[in-house]
Amino acid sequence: MLIGVGLLTGRYLRLTLLLLFAQMVGTALPLVVLPEVVWTVFPFGLTLEGQYIIKNMVIIGSAIVLGGTVRGGRLVPEPGQLET
Repeated sequence: MLIGVGLLTGRYLRLTLLLLFAQMVGTALPLVVLPEVVWTVFPFGLTLEGQYIIKNMVIIGSAIVLGGTVRGGRLVPEPGQLET
């Protein structure tokens, strides 16, 4: 719950992302430790548990993008990419 509140408010974002990554390591562990629980047919046949774990991988990806903005980072288009 603290992770969700931290992401919603944007306060203590570094600590929030650290907690998120720590929690997601445990969530992703079955991909390596218990692959028979995650896959029916590798790599396309996911079980319900596997779908949940892959969804969490997407959350990790979005947290990495969000983490890039913690210190004031932002996306800047390359010169010549903007059409006016």
